[in-house]
Amino acid sequence: MKGVLGAALMLLATTPSASASGYSEFVSGVSELGRNDTVAEEHFSKALNDPQLLANLKPVAFLDRASIYFRQGKFELALSDLSASLTLRPSFDAFLERAIVYELTVRLDDALQDVSAAIAIRPDLGAGYEFRASLQTERRSLDDAIVDATTAIALMPNTESALEERSAIYSYKGDLASALRDADAAISVSSGSSRSLYLKAQTYEAGGKLEEALTAIETVLAKQPRGALWLIKKGVIQWELRRFADASATFDQVTVLDPSNNFVLLWQQIARADAHLPNAAAGASGASVVTTPPTADETSEVGQSSANVSAKGPDPTKWPEPLVKLYKGASTPAAVMAMAVEDKRSRAGRVCEANFYIAQWQRAQGNISDVVPRLRAAASDCPFIFIERTAAINQLKVME
Repeated sequence: MKGVLGAALMLLATTPSASASGYSEFVSGVSELGRNDTVAEEHFSKALNDPQLLANLKPVAFLDRASIYFRQGKFELALSDLSASLTLRPSFDAFLERAIVYELTVRLDDALQDVSAAIAIRPDLGAGYEFRASLQTERRSLDDAIVDATTAIALMPNTESALEERSAIYSYKGDLASALRDADAAISVSSGSSRSLYLKAQTYEAGGKLEEALTAIETVLAKQPRGALWLIKKGVIQWELRRFADASATFDQVTVLDPSNNFVLLWQQIARADAHLPNAAAGASGASVVTTPPTADETSEVGQSSANVSAKGPDPTKWPEPLVKLYKGASTPAAVMAMAVEDKRSRAGRVCEANFYIAQWQRAQGNISDVVPRLRAAASDCPFIFIERTAAINQLKVME
Protein backbone atom coordinates (compact mmCIF):
# COMPACT_ATOMS: atom_id res chain seq x y z
CA MET A 1 0.00 0.00 0.00
CA LYS A 2 2.84 2.42 0.78
CA GLY A 3 4.17 1.93 -2.75
CA VAL A 4 0.77 2.72 -4.24
CA LEU A 5 0.36 5.85 -2.15
CA GLY A 6 3.89 7.04 -2.88
CA ALA A 7 3.45 6.64 -6.61
CA ALA A 8 0.09 8.35 -6.44
CA LEU A 9 1.52 11.30 -4.53
CA MET A 10 4.26 11.78 -7.12
CA LEU A 11 1.73 11.54 -9.95
CA LEU A 12 -0.57 13.98 -8.21
CA ALA A 13 2.24 16.53 -7.97
CA THR A 14 3.06 16.27 -11.68
CA THR A 15 -0.42 15.88 -13.22
CA PRO A 16 -2.51 19.07 -13.27
CA SER A 17 -5.74 17.24 -14.12
CA ALA A 18 -5.55 14.89 -11.14
CA SER A 19 -8.21 15.54 -8.48
CA ALA A 20 -6.85 16.39 -5.04
CA SER A 21 -10.34 15.79 -3.63
CA GLY A 22 -10.59 12.21 -4.89
CA TYR A 23 -7.08 11.45 -3.73
CA SER A 24 -7.62 12.90 -0.26
CA GLU A 25 -10.84 10.89 0.11
CA PHE A 26 -8.93 7.76 -0.88
CA VAL A 27 -6.18 8.43 1.66
CA SER A 28 -8.77 9.12 4.37
CA GLY A 29 -10.49 5.82 3.53
CA VAL A 30 -7.22 3.94 3.87
CA SER A 31 -6.51 5.58 7.24
CA GLU A 32 -9.93 4.56 8.59
CA LEU A 33 -9.93 1.05 7.09
CA GLY A 34 -10.41 -1.54 9.81
CA ARG A 35 -10.70 1.16 12.46
CA ASN A 36 -14.01 2.73 11.44
CA ASP A 37 -15.35 0.87 8.44
CA THR A 38 -18.47 3.01 8.14
CA VAL A 39 -16.40 6.17 7.75
CA ALA A 40 -13.90 4.38 5.49
CA GLU A 41 -16.73 3.26 3.20
CA GLU A 42 -17.97 6.82 2.89
CA HIS A 43 -14.51 8.06 1.95
CA PHE A 44 -13.96 5.32 -0.65
CA SER A 45 -17.39 5.98 -2.16
CA LYS A 46 -16.63 9.69 -2.48
CA ALA A 47 -13.25 8.90 -4.02
CA LEU A 48 -14.81 6.53 -6.56
CA ASN A 49 -17.46 9.10 -7.45
CA ASP A 50 -14.71 11.53 -8.45
CA PRO A 51 -14.17 11.03 -12.22
CA GLN A 52 -10.64 12.38 -11.89
CA LEU A 53 -9.50 9.86 -9.25
CA LEU A 54 -6.10 8.53 -10.30
CA ALA A 55 -6.57 5.46 -12.48
CA ASN A 56 -4.13 3.36 -10.51
CA LEU A 57 -6.07 4.01 -7.28
CA LYS A 58 -9.50 2.99 -8.55
CA PRO A 59 -8.96 -0.79 -8.41
CA VAL A 60 -7.46 -0.39 -4.91
CA ALA A 61 -10.44 1.68 -3.76
CA PHE A 62 -12.88 -0.95 -5.07
CA LEU A 63 -10.87 -3.71 -3.40
CA ASP A 64 -10.70 -1.91 -0.06
CA ARG A 65 -14.41 -1.06 -0.12
CA ALA A 66 -15.15 -4.68 -0.99
CA SER A 67 -13.26 -5.76 2.12
CA ILE A 68 -15.56 -3.53 4.20
CA TYR A 69 -18.67 -5.00 2.59
CA PHE A 70 -17.25 -8.47 3.22
CA ARG A 71 -16.81 -7.79 6.94
CA GLN A 72 -20.34 -6.41 7.05
CA GLY A 73 -21.73 -9.56 5.42
CA LYS A 74 -22.87 -7.60 2.35
CA PHE A 75 -21.62 -10.25 -0.04
CA GLU A 76 -23.35 -9.09 -3.22
CA LEU A 77 -21.95 -5.58 -2.82
CA ALA A 78 -18.54 -7.08 -2.14
CA LEU A 79 -18.79 -9.16 -5.31
CA SER A 80 -19.74 -6.08 -7.33
CA ASP A 81 -16.72 -4.12 -6.10
CA LEU A 82 -14.35 -7.03 -6.52
CA SER A 83 -15.53 -7.52 -10.08
CA ALA A 84 -15.04 -3.81 -10.75
CA SER A 85 -11.53 -3.98 -9.33
CA LEU A 86 -10.69 -7.01 -11.46
CA THR A 87 -12.03 -5.34 -14.60
CA LEU A 88 -9.68 -2.43 -14.04
CA ARG A 89 -6.68 -4.50 -12.95
CA PRO A 90 -6.64 -8.27 -12.42
CA SER A 91 -4.81 -9.00 -9.17
CA PHE A 92 -4.05 -11.93 -6.91
CA ASP A 93 -5.74 -10.29 -3.90
CA ALA A 94 -8.97 -9.42 -5.72
CA PHE A 95 -9.32 -12.88 -7.31
CA LEU A 96 -8.62 -14.59 -3.98
CA GLU A 97 -11.04 -12.40 -2.05
CA ARG A 98 -13.78 -12.90 -4.62
CA ALA A 99 -13.17 -16.65 -4.43
CA ILE A 100 -13.72 -16.48 -0.67
CA VAL A 101 -17.01 -14.64 -1.15
CA TYR A 102 -18.10 -17.15 -3.76
CA GLU A 103 -17.34 -19.98 -1.35
CA LEU A 104 -19.37 -18.36 1.41
CA THR A 105 -22.30 -17.95 -0.96
CA VAL A 106 -22.04 -21.60 -2.08
CA ARG A 107 -20.75 -20.93 -5.59
CA LEU A 108 -17.92 -23.41 -5.45
CA ASP A 109 -17.31 -23.61 -9.20
CA ASP A 110 -16.91 -19.83 -9.38
CA ALA A 111 -14.68 -19.89 -6.32
CA LEU A 112 -12.46 -22.56 -7.82
CA GLN A 113 -12.18 -20.62 -11.09
CA ASP A 114 -11.16 -17.43 -9.26
CA VAL A 115 -8.59 -19.02 -6.98
CA SER A 116 -7.06 -20.73 -10.01
CA ALA A 117 -6.85 -17.30 -11.69
CA ALA A 118 -5.15 -15.94 -8.58
CA ILE A 119 -2.63 -18.79 -8.67
CA ALA A 120 -1.91 -18.06 -12.35
CA ILE A 121 -0.97 -14.51 -11.39
CA ARG A 122 1.19 -15.49 -8.40
CA PRO A 123 2.15 -19.18 -8.64
CA ASP A 124 4.88 -18.50 -6.09
CA LEU A 125 2.43 -17.79 -3.24
CA GLY A 126 1.32 -20.74 -1.15
CA ALA A 127 -1.89 -19.09 0.10
CA GLY A 128 -3.65 -19.68 -3.23
CA TYR A 129 -2.85 -23.40 -3.25
CA GLU A 130 -3.86 -23.75 0.38
CA PHE A 131 -7.25 -22.19 -0.27
CA ARG A 132 -7.76 -24.22 -3.44
CA ALA A 133 -7.00 -27.36 -1.41
CA SER A 134 -9.79 -26.36 0.95
CA LEU A 135 -12.19 -25.84 -1.96
CA GLN A 136 -11.25 -29.19 -3.50
CA THR A 137 -11.96 -30.80 -0.14
CA GLU A 138 -15.41 -29.21 -0.05
CA ARG A 139 -16.01 -30.63 -3.52
CA ARG A 140 -14.74 -34.00 -2.20
CA SER A 141 -11.94 -34.01 -4.78
CA LEU A 142 -9.50 -35.24 -2.16
CA ASP A 143 -6.66 -36.31 -4.46
CA ASP A 144 -6.60 -32.87 -6.09
CA ALA A 145 -6.74 -31.32 -2.63
CA ILE A 146 -3.68 -33.29 -1.53
CA VAL A 147 -1.74 -32.04 -4.57
CA ASP A 148 -2.57 -28.41 -3.79
CA ALA A 149 -1.87 -28.77 -0.08
CA THR A 150 1.50 -30.38 -0.87
CA THR A 151 2.38 -27.46 -3.16
CA ALA A 152 1.37 -25.01 -0.42
CA ILE A 153 3.62 -26.80 2.07
CA ALA A 154 6.54 -26.70 -0.36
CA LEU A 155 6.08 -22.94 -0.76
CA MET A 156 5.39 -22.34 2.94
CA PRO A 157 7.28 -25.12 4.75
CA ASN A 158 6.99 -23.54 8.18
CA THR A 159 3.30 -22.66 8.01
CA GLU A 160 1.21 -24.77 10.35
CA SER A 161 -2.09 -24.06 8.58
CA ALA A 162 -0.92 -25.75 5.37
CA LEU A 163 0.26 -28.79 7.31
CA GLU A 164 -3.04 -28.88 9.18
CA GLU A 165 -4.95 -28.63 5.91
CA ARG A 166 -3.16 -31.65 4.44
CA SER A 167 -3.45 -33.56 7.71
CA ALA A 168 -7.20 -33.09 7.68
CA ILE A 169 -7.46 -34.19 4.05
CA TYR A 170 -5.48 -37.35 4.76
CA SER A 171 -7.79 -37.99 7.69
CA TYR A 172 -10.86 -37.66 5.43
CA LYS A 173 -9.22 -40.12 3.02
CA GLY A 174 -8.71 -42.59 5.88
CA ASP A 175 -4.91 -42.37 5.72
CA LEU A 176 -4.35 -42.07 9.47
CA ALA A 177 -0.55 -42.49 9.35
CA SER A 178 -0.09 -39.59 6.91
CA ALA A 179 -2.62 -37.48 8.81
CA LEU A 180 -0.76 -37.99 12.09
CA ARG A 181 2.57 -37.27 10.41
CA ASP A 182 1.36 -33.88 9.23
CA ALA A 183 -0.35 -33.16 12.56
CA ASP A 184 2.94 -33.81 14.38
CA ALA A 185 4.76 -31.58 11.89
CA ALA A 186 2.23 -28.81 12.56
CA ILE A 187 2.75 -29.25 16.30
CA SER A 188 6.51 -28.96 15.80
CA VAL A 189 6.26 -25.88 13.59
CA SER A 190 3.83 -24.16 15.97
CA SER A 191 5.77 -25.12 19.12
CA GLY A 192 2.80 -27.08 20.37
CA SER A 193 -0.06 -24.68 19.66
CA SER A 194 -3.47 -25.65 21.02
CA ARG A 195 -4.84 -25.62 17.47
CA SER A 196 -2.32 -28.17 16.21
CA LEU A 197 -2.73 -30.37 19.28
CA TYR A 198 -6.49 -30.25 18.77
CA LEU A 199 -5.96 -31.41 15.19
CA LYS A 200 -4.08 -34.46 16.45
CA ALA A 201 -6.96 -35.35 18.77
CA GLN A 202 -9.37 -34.90 15.88
CA THR A 203 -7.21 -37.15 13.68
CA TYR A 204 -7.14 -39.94 16.25
CA GLU A 205 -10.90 -39.63 16.67
CA ALA A 206 -11.51 -39.87 12.92
CA GLY A 207 -9.38 -43.01 12.85
CA GLY A 208 -11.41 -44.58 15.67
CA LYS A 209 -8.52 -44.38 18.16
CA LEU A 210 -10.63 -42.81 20.84
CA GLU A 211 -8.40 -43.35 23.87
CA GLU A 212 -5.53 -41.68 22.04
CA ALA A 213 -7.88 -38.88 20.99
CA LEU A 214 -8.93 -38.29 24.59
CA THR A 215 -5.31 -38.18 25.74
CA ALA A 216 -4.49 -35.65 23.02
CA ILE A 217 -7.42 -33.38 23.88
CA GLU A 218 -6.42 -33.47 27.54
CA THR A 219 -3.05 -32.10 26.43
CA VAL A 220 -4.86 -29.17 24.81
CA LEU A 221 -6.94 -28.58 27.92
CA ALA A 222 -3.80 -28.53 30.06
CA LYS A 223 -2.88 -25.40 28.10
CA GLN A 224 -6.37 -23.89 27.97
CA PRO A 225 -8.55 -25.45 30.68
CA ARG A 226 -11.44 -23.06 29.99
CA GLY A 227 -11.45 -23.48 26.22
CA ALA A 228 -15.07 -24.19 25.30
CA LEU A 229 -14.28 -25.79 21.94
CA TRP A 230 -11.68 -28.11 23.45
CA LEU A 231 -14.16 -29.16 26.17
CA ILE A 232 -16.84 -29.84 23.56
CA LYS A 233 -14.45 -32.17 21.76
CA LYS A 234 -13.58 -33.89 25.04
CA GLY A 235 -17.26 -34.46 25.83
CA VAL A 236 -17.99 -35.87 22.37
CA ILE A 237 -15.04 -38.27 22.59
CA GLN A 238 -16.14 -39.40 26.05
CA TRP A 239 -19.61 -40.01 24.63
CA GLU A 240 -18.15 -41.99 21.74
CA LEU A 241 -16.26 -44.06 24.33
CA ARG A 242 -19.64 -44.63 26.02
CA ARG A 243 -18.49 -42.86 29.17
CA PHE A 244 -21.79 -41.10 29.31
CA ALA A 245 -21.64 -39.74 32.87
CA ASP A 246 -18.20 -38.26 32.18
CA ALA A 247 -19.47 -36.72 28.95
CA SER A 248 -22.45 -35.24 30.77
CA ALA A 249 -20.18 -33.65 33.37
CA THR A 250 -17.99 -32.20 30.62
CA PHE A 251 -20.95 -30.69 28.77
CA ASP A 252 -22.14 -29.24 32.09
CA GLN A 253 -18.82 -27.38 32.22
CA VAL A 254 -19.27 -26.05 28.70
CA THR A 255 -22.76 -24.73 29.39
CA VAL A 256 -21.27 -22.52 32.11
CA LEU A 257 -18.58 -21.20 29.74
CA ASP A 258 -20.86 -20.83 26.72
CA PRO A 259 -24.53 -20.66 27.76
CA SER A 260 -25.60 -19.38 24.32
CA ASN A 261 -24.39 -22.48 22.46
CA ASN A 262 -27.50 -24.61 22.12
CA PHE A 263 -25.70 -27.44 20.33
CA VAL A 264 -23.85 -28.01 23.57
CA LEU A 265 -27.20 -28.13 25.37
CA LEU A 266 -28.37 -30.76 22.88
CA TRP A 267 -25.21 -32.80 23.53
CA GLN A 268 -25.80 -32.38 27.25
CA GLN A 269 -29.28 -33.87 26.90
CA ILE A 270 -28.02 -36.74 24.74
CA ALA A 271 -25.27 -37.61 27.24
CA ARG A 272 -27.61 -37.35 30.21
CA ALA A 273 -30.17 -39.60 28.55
CA ASP A 274 -27.50 -42.22 27.83
CA ALA A 275 -26.18 -41.93 31.40
CA HIS A 276 -29.75 -42.24 32.75
CA LEU A 277 -29.43 -38.89 34.49
CA PRO A 278 -32.16 -36.24 34.87
CA ASN A 279 -32.41 -34.13 31.74
CA ALA A 280 -31.34 -30.49 31.66
CA ALA A 281 -33.78 -27.86 30.46
CA ALA A 282 -33.06 -26.94 26.86
CA GLY A 283 -32.34 -23.34 26.06
CA ALA A 284 -32.75 -21.63 22.74
CA SER A 285 -30.40 -21.63 19.86
CA GLY A 286 -26.72 -21.07 19.56
CA ALA A 287 -23.83 -22.09 17.38
CA SER A 288 -22.97 -24.99 15.15
CA VAL A 289 -20.24 -27.32 16.33
CA VAL A 290 -17.50 -28.04 13.79
CA THR A 291 -14.26 -29.93 14.00
CA THR A 292 -11.83 -27.36 12.68
CA PRO A 293 -10.22 -25.40 15.49
CA PRO A 294 -10.81 -21.63 15.32
CA THR A 295 -8.28 -19.17 13.98
CA ALA A 296 -7.86 -15.58 15.09
CA ASP A 297 -10.24 -14.40 12.36
CA GLU A 298 -12.63 -17.34 12.62
CA THR A 299 -15.98 -16.48 11.08
CA SER A 300 -17.81 -19.74 11.79
CA GLU A 301 -20.80 -19.72 14.12
CA VAL A 302 -18.98 -21.78 16.74
CA GLY A 303 -16.17 -19.24 16.88
CA GLN A 304 -18.61 -16.38 17.31
CA SER A 305 -20.58 -18.18 19.98
CA SER A 306 -17.55 -19.10 22.06
CA ALA A 307 -16.16 -15.59 21.79
CA ASN A 308 -19.42 -13.81 22.61
CA VAL A 309 -20.98 -15.48 25.62
CA SER A 310 -24.16 -13.64 26.48
CA ALA A 311 -25.50 -13.41 30.02
CA LYS A 312 -28.96 -13.20 28.48
CA GLY A 313 -28.68 -16.73 27.15
CA PRO A 314 -29.14 -18.05 23.60
CA ASP A 315 -30.97 -16.30 20.79
CA PRO A 316 -34.28 -18.08 20.06
CA THR A 317 -34.38 -16.85 16.45
CA LYS A 318 -31.42 -18.85 15.15
CA TRP A 319 -30.86 -22.41 14.05
CA PRO A 320 -31.07 -24.96 15.70
CA GLU A 321 -34.33 -23.75 17.24
CA PRO A 322 -36.27 -26.47 15.35
CA LEU A 323 -34.07 -29.11 17.01
CA VAL A 324 -34.58 -27.47 20.40
CA LYS A 325 -38.33 -27.64 19.91
CA LEU A 326 -38.03 -31.30 18.91
CA TYR A 327 -36.14 -32.13 22.08
CA LYS A 328 -38.74 -30.22 24.09
CA GLY A 329 -41.51 -32.26 22.48
CA ALA A 330 -42.86 -29.25 20.59
CA SER A 331 -41.95 -30.28 17.03
CA THR A 332 -41.51 -33.29 14.75
CA PRO A 333 -38.64 -34.72 12.67
CA ALA A 334 -40.47 -33.73 9.48
CA ALA A 335 -40.78 -30.12 10.64
CA VAL A 336 -37.09 -30.02 11.56
CA MET A 337 -36.03 -31.31 8.14
CA ALA A 338 -38.29 -28.77 6.44
CA MET A 339 -36.54 -25.97 8.32
CA ALA A 340 -33.10 -27.43 7.62
CA VAL A 341 -33.41 -27.02 3.86
CA GLU A 342 -34.70 -23.43 3.92
CA ASP A 343 -31.33 -21.65 4.02
CA LYS A 344 -29.46 -22.36 0.77
CA ARG A 345 -26.10 -21.29 2.16
CA SER A 346 -26.34 -23.49 5.27
CA ARG A 347 -28.48 -26.29 3.84
CA ALA A 348 -25.84 -29.04 3.70
CA GLY A 349 -24.70 -28.44 7.26
CA ARG A 350 -28.20 -28.15 8.66
CA VAL A 351 -29.43 -31.31 6.97
CA CYS A 352 -26.38 -33.07 8.40
CA GLU A 353 -27.13 -31.77 11.89
CA ALA A 354 -30.81 -32.52 11.56
CA ASN A 355 -30.16 -36.15 10.63
CA PHE A 356 -27.68 -36.65 13.46
CA TYR A 357 -29.72 -35.06 16.25
CA ILE A 358 -33.00 -36.52 15.04
CA ALA A 359 -31.28 -39.93 15.15
CA GLN A 360 -30.35 -39.36 18.79
CA TRP A 361 -33.87 -38.16 19.60
CA GLN A 362 -35.43 -41.18 17.87
CA ARG A 363 -33.06 -43.47 19.76
CA ALA A 364 -34.19 -41.94 23.06
CA GLN A 365 -37.81 -42.42 21.98
CA GLY A 366 -37.16 -46.08 21.19
CA ASN A 367 -37.75 -45.58 17.43
CA ILE A 368 -34.65 -47.59 16.52
CA SER A 369 -35.63 -48.28 12.90
CA ASP A 370 -35.06 -44.61 12.01
CA VAL A 371 -31.70 -44.27 13.78
CA VAL A 372 -29.24 -46.16 11.58
CA PRO A 373 -30.51 -44.69 8.25
CA ARG A 374 -30.13 -41.17 9.62
CA LEU A 375 -26.68 -41.90 11.01
CA ARG A 376 -25.64 -43.32 7.64
CA ALA A 377 -26.92 -40.16 5.95
CA ALA A 378 -24.93 -37.99 8.38
CA ALA A 379 -21.78 -40.07 7.93
CA SER A 380 -22.11 -39.92 4.15
CA ASP A 381 -23.35 -36.40 3.51
CA CYS A 382 -22.10 -34.21 6.37
CA PRO A 383 -19.44 -31.67 5.44
CA PHE A 384 -16.09 -33.14 6.39
CA ILE A 385 -15.43 -30.55 9.10
CA PHE A 386 -18.62 -31.18 11.06
CA ILE A 387 -18.31 -32.90 14.42
CA GLU A 388 -21.55 -34.75 13.76
CA ARG A 389 -19.96 -36.63 10.85
CA THR A 390 -17.24 -38.25 12.94
CA ALA A 391 -19.66 -38.89 15.80
CA ALA A 392 -22.06 -40.65 13.41
CA ILE A 393 -19.27 -42.78 11.93
CA ASN A 394 -18.05 -43.91 15.35
CA GLN A 395 -21.59 -44.55 16.60
CA LEU A 396 -22.35 -46.69 13.56
CA LYS A 397 -19.34 -48.88 14.41
CA VAL A 398 -21.07 -49.73 17.68
CA MET A 399 -24.58 -50.12 16.30
CA GLU A 400 -23.96 -52.07 13.08
